[in-house]
Amino acid sequence: MAISHQPYQSASNAQPRFGRPPLTPRAKSGARWAGILGFNLMALGWFVVITPVLLSVFAAFLTFVFDQMGRSSAVGNENYLQLRRIVETVNVNAWVLPLMLVTFVGIVIWAVGIFVSGRILKSHAVNHPWGVTWAATGIAIVASWILDWVCAAAVQLVIVVTSAVDSSHWVGIAVGGALVCVVAIVIHSIIGWLAWWWMAHAMRSSRPAA
Repeated sequence: MAISHQPYQSASNAQPRFGRPPLTPRAKSGARWAGILGFNLMALGWFVVITPVLLSVFAAFLTFVFDQMGRSSAVGNENYLQLRRIVETVNVNAWVLPLMLVTFVGIVIWAVGIFVSGRILKSHAVNHPWGVTWAATGIAIVASWILDWVCAAAVQLVIVVTSAVDSSHWVGIAVGGALVCVVAIVIHSIIGWLAWWWMAHAMRSSRPAA
């Protein structure tokens, strides 16, 4: 009975296994700018979309409050009657089309952010540019929900302190508004940068860059 002998293969002759190569500097740069520009555009588009929704909800709530007050003793209050007359003079139907246009513009801005991200990633040779864009967008949205609440609380504190120092309430509103814009851009830039880099790193190619 013949016994077959398989040749011994030493560890030195075995082919080594290498992990996926790291992101190239070009891909890192593309992920950074795609996250900063893309996510800031998406955040702006979301803000433009949500503003008409919040205004509609506020108008519906105000109408409900007036209906409830109209059934109570507040109907004889002069301030209530004056405010009610002002509200009733507003033509609600005239605001429907502008609010719809604002919502459409917000959706377009959001879509432009997605497109800009994908194009930047593709031009910088990032693997799966559209997959990176959608995955990073989901991560960035969740992170921004948490940090935006912290930002809103900090800005509210600044408005209160500014109003206490200056008797003009409009100064506090102006300072708070400017601070909101600056802080929002910084926060969304950091979130976009980290989320896009993370997803570009997770989806990087297993082949070395040419």
